[in-house]
Amino acid sequence: MHQLAIRTVVRARPGWGTRSCGTRPMLTAPVSSKAECNALQEVERVGVGYDGPMELVNRCLDVIAQAFEHLPSTGMYLTDSEVNGFRFWRTMAEEILSLKSTDMKPLYVLTNANAQQPCAVALAYAWSPDQPYDIPQTDKMIRPEVKAEWDACGNLWNELMLDTYDKYGEFITIDFIAVVPELAGRGLGRRLLWAVLRDADATGQAVFLAACGRRNAEWYARHGFQTLHDYCCTVTGVPGCCELTFMVRTPVKAKEVAAEV
Repeated sequence: MHQLAIRTVVRARPGWGTRSCGTRPMLTAPVSSKAECNALQEVERVGVGYDGPMELVNRCLDVIAQAFEHLPSTGMYLTDSEVNGFRFWRTMAEEILSLKSTDMKPLYVLTNANAQQPCAVALAYAWSPDQPYDIPQTDKMIRPEVKAEWDACGNLWNELMLDTYDKYGEFITIDFIAVVPELAGRGLGRRLLWAVLRDADATGQAVFLAACGRRNAEWYARHGFQTLHDYCCTVTGVPGCCELTFMVRTPVKAKEVAAEV
């Protein structure tokens, strides 16, 4: 099995409402007014070793899943995306999170100070080739007729990450940025991205991601990301498509050195 399966990164996709997935109830989006938006706390970092209620971690995974379930790639990779889309993305995020050590805090979270509910979530962490990567439950959900394309995209993803590592050393990879729909366009995705970039700048690390669609790629470009590779895949007879722009933001220290030369 390839080391990296596809993990599409987007900004502020339709996100969090009242629905159910199997027998587990979904939560209602806790923030809808400008006043409540102003009550958001500072970005908090959370991980599997989080010493608070694990309910927050589970809700973060819900935010990610519902923000991603309607992507065109969901329809391409799953036989019944309407039924399985939420479970697919939540399983992926949960499997990625479970591979991180307890001292890591890969979840960047904006919560409502009044309701203590996550309103926007990013999943980002330092990456090097020695880290394990295995998402077997996610892999099992891929429809057979696109398994080759799924693996090929994963292999490309892995090659680009290895190239980035060879050039910059250990870097930060952003897997997900998700915002509840009622707060789209209010800068929450930008606040999460800035928090990740501040951490990367503090250690002089590059930041890698895959933007889904041209609009998202343009948004990341405005924040200093440069395109490494454009990828687009469709399969005859299968709905949906996968369109990714792999991007990197070079380390701040590297930029400063280049400016002095």
